[in-house]
Order: sequence, then C-alpha cells, then structure tokens
Amino acid sequence: MTILHFRIVLLLLFCLSLIGCNRPDFYDSYGKPLDITDYQGQWLLINYWAIWCTPCIKEIPELNKIDTQANVSVLGINFDNIENITELQQQVAQLKIAFPVFKQDPTAQLNWTRPQVLPTTLVISPNGKVVKQLVGPQTLESIKLAIAAAQ
Repeated sequence: MTILHFRIVLLLLFCLSLIGCNRPDFYDSYGKPLDITDYQGQWLLINYWAIWCTPCIKEIPELNKIDTQANVSVLGINFDNIENITELQQQVAQLKIAFPVFKQDPTAQLNWTRPQVLPTTLVISPNGKVVKQLVGPQTLESIKLAIAAAQ
C-alpha cells in the first residue's frame, strides 16, 4: 500500500466515524449547540415570542428569573422564524433575553404543535413530555402553579 492509499483509507475512516457521531440538530442564536436531551431530568419551558408582541415583551424579565431557578430551564423560539441571524441576535439583545433562543424553529422536528397565539409557553416535564401549554404572559408564580399541577 502506498502512502497515498494509506492517507485515503485514513480519510475514509475518519469520514465514516463522523457519520456515527452525535451531532446536535439545533443551535441557539449565537451558534452554540442546543440539545433538548441535555434538559432531561428537569422542568423545561419552551417560550414562543415575537418582537412585536407586547405581552411577550412583558414576560421576558419573568422568564429570565425563572431560568435561574433550580431544576427549571427556559428556551425561546422566535415566532417569526427570522432567518437573518444578526437580526435575531439584535432582537434577543433588545428584549434582554438571557435564556437560549433557538436559531430556527424546531417545532416540526420535535412533533410539537405550533401555537397560534403569543406568547405561548410549553411546559415539559423532567421525563421529556409536554404536560401543559400556557397562553399569555407568565410569571414565576404561574409557572410554579403549572409545574405543581403537572406533578
């Protein structure tokens, strides 16, 4: 086997090894991998928001607080599914969103129903099941009540 053949075989093996690797399907608005399975074992809130939605803007500070609570995380989804990443980052900064926001809407891939009203928050149990859909602006108290009712 020549050195060229050896290098080709090594390159092929490397490429084949990548096929079996777990690569994330989703990224946040800053390019960081977002893997829903990282949140198993805790409560997860998926919040749909838009820059033009006044109730969405009102609830962002509450969601930021909730995201700092033990055993609860928040992920955001921009309802308008903005493709321009710079524009999405500007909106996240403008609204002072402190929790991760999906770069693209994962609703279809995760078999969720896309909400028709904003804001909408999905409450996902520690075992990964959507247990409640909350419509309207949420507070720390309303989220605590929703989680208590779902337990």
